[in-house]
Amino acid sequence: ETIVVLVTDILLFSIYTIVSAKINELEQQRVSLEERELNLKKADKDEFREQKKLSMYASVTNIIPNMDIGTNISGRKKGLWKLLNLKQQIHRHR
Repeated sequence: ETIVVLVTDILLFSIYTIVSAKINELEQQRVSLEERELNLKKADKDEFREQKKLSMYASVTNIIPNMDIGTNISGRKKGLWKLLNLKQQIHRHR
């Protein structure tokens, strides 16, 4: 009878260990997904801000840039081009 109790305890502990590990794994996945969602929301906000800026610049200068050409200005890529490239990469991985 003692052996049965001991074996039962070992089995229960093993099951507990497996279930705990799975719960931890799922929790890590949940946190990772939440962080990804926050990053996507931030990228969307940044893109919206850049679009508003671009719209303002276009209305002030009466110049509408070609969005298909990621031109360099003063040897640096402007933030909008970086943002658009980042957004495209993120959407490819969804």
